[in-house]
Amino acid sequence: MQTLSEFYKDWSPGIIQLARIVGAQFESAQNMSRFLALEAVLRSEVDTACRAFATKPDAQPCIPSTPEVAYLLHHRLLSGIEFAQFLDHCGLGNDQMEVEGWIEFLLIHSWGEYLVHGWRARFSKIYGTSTEN
Repeated sequence: MQTLSEFYKDWSPGIIQLARIVGAQFESAQNMSRFLALEAVLRSEVDTACRAFATKPDAQPCIPSTPEVAYLLHHRLLSGIEFAQFLDHCGLGNDQMEVEGWIEFLLIHSWGEYLVHGWRARFSKIYGTSTEN
């Protein structure tokens, strides 16, 4: 079992570093707005990748099926860890779950119910809303 505070402390450095690396490699010279449409299509694949990531994050336990899934996975990881930080600052840092439970809650359930909307708004603001491939 891990508290939310412990989960955030243990997982945030690696997730943030990985997201920066993937973002830097992927975001140059591409039509990024297409990810707004791709996110819904690839959501179940990204869910699967999130669950695989929970097992051994430092060993890269899953190789996403496409670069698009990899890119969306890292956005999901970053959004989830930011949400964990928010919840910790709101006083929920002592709640306990297994790591897999935190991953499921922060990266899958919270994504579908809440986080995806903020991601879409931020992503649209940066890259526009054209969904052409």
